[in-house]
Amino acid sequence: MWYFALIVFGLWNGAFSANQTCIENLRYACRNIRMLPDELPGTEAELQQSCSELETIKRCLMKRLKRCGSNNYDDLEIAKSDLPGMINTLTEICEEDTYLHESYVQHMACIKRFMSTNSEKEICHDYQINVLDYLRGPLQRKQLQDDEEYRYKISRCLFPLFTMNCFITHISSSCEYGAGKMILELMQRSTTVDEQCPASVRIDVIDLLNAFESATSEEVYVKRLITSLNVS
Repeated sequence: MWYFALIVFGLWNGAFSANQTCIENLRYACRNIRMLPDELPGTEAELQQSCSELETIKRCLMKRLKRCGSNNYDDLEIAKSDLPGMINTLTEICEEDTYLHESYVQHMACIKRFMSTNSEKEICHDYQINVLDYLRGPLQRKQLQDDEEYRYKISRCLFPLFTMNCFITHISSSCEYGAGKMILELMQRSTTVDEQCPASVRIDVIDLLNAFESATSEEVYVKRLITSLNVS
């Protein structure tokens, strides 16, 4: 979806009656519809166009979901898809009387300027290297260096978190107050962090995020994304 370019975002309880295999095969349904515009919306007119495209995507998905016996976007979660969260969040942005719409409109011009002149590779490459270099010490102190599979799970969780944190940090310093907070809220509402960060690693990940924040005095905004999840 269009705002998801910023990030480089009811669980099934057994009562679902539609065709699960059919739902799972919808992962790439409607993929021929243009999900990302050439640029992020930076004006009211561009936002209106993006919202029109969102409605086209929603109609396409619902048409296919009904073929599976479903009447709910949330059933896409069966396919481990983050589309339900994205759809609900983007729909709220498009509704003019909501907080998310007001907040996004306030910051969208600056965010568009920032994204058009920067890329993840340009602004976050050195940041990510420094983060991973620093975390080698805490990882060794936790005696995780000999558990390759567990280290992989930790890295798979930390890498996207710090990528997101890098963007939030730079947007916060480049745009008006509140822009970074708004981006974080969008991420929290629509990003499937629990898929990338399984419960078994969350305690260690939170410890590592705290250690990095304490040692560098850099705010780790994305702690909010993982501390809201269950840990084991």
